[in-house]
Order: sequence, then structure tokens, then C-alpha cells
Amino acid sequence: MPYDEIPMPTYEVAFARYIAGLMMHIAMMGELKEGMGKMKFALNHHWRFRFVTLAVTVGFLQSFMIVLVTCLNYYVIIAKSSTVIDVTKDFLAMMIIADFDNFVFVEHSGESILKQIVMSH
Repeated sequence: MPYDEIPMPTYEVAFARYIAGLMMHIAMMGELKEGMGKMKFALNHHWRFRFVTLAVTVGFLQSFMIVLVTCLNYYVIIAKSSTVIDVTKDFLAMMIIADFDNFVFVEHSGESILKQIVMSH
């Protein structure tokens, strides 16, 4: 099979791909909205930041990474997963990878260095 051909899936696999793609899209919309909100807040309240471009860049990078993770998940579940079990396994793996930054943040959010970075002005 050449690299540019994706075989026609069965109805079960197609339905599993559709559900996985829909769930990934819904799950990522909150973080995408949050990243865009960070950019909007930084641009509308520029006097609150010492480095406005850095604040906007953080929001942009969050939004950009969410779009990349979502596109990568679509590629994996459409082009690389050929059974319902593969679709489910790959979807769950991509969701864990997408939420990994949240796990790290929760683990270290009580430390004072993060509060100093956020609260410094």
C-alpha cells in the first residue's frame, strides 16, 4: 500500500473515528478559548504587563499547540488507526498527551516561584 492511500474503513471504524474526532474537538475547545482569551486580555490591558508581547505570545502558543495537537490526533485516528480498538487506544493516548501540561501545572501550582512570576509587576 503506498503511503498516500488510506483504505476505506468499515462502518464501525468510521463511526469510531467520527466519535473520537468529535470528542477531541469538544475537549480542546476550552483550552483554545482560554489561549485566545489570554491574547485578548493582554492586548486590551497592555498597561498591566511589563512585556506585552510575551503575554500575547504565551496565549498564541497555547492556541497554536491546541490546533497542532488536534490536527495530529485527526491524522492518527484517520490515517493510522484501522480498527475500533486502535482508534480508541490512539484517541486516549492523544488525550493524555494533550492534558499532560495540566497535570504538570497542578503538581507544581502550589510552589511560590510560580506565584512570584504571575504576581510580579
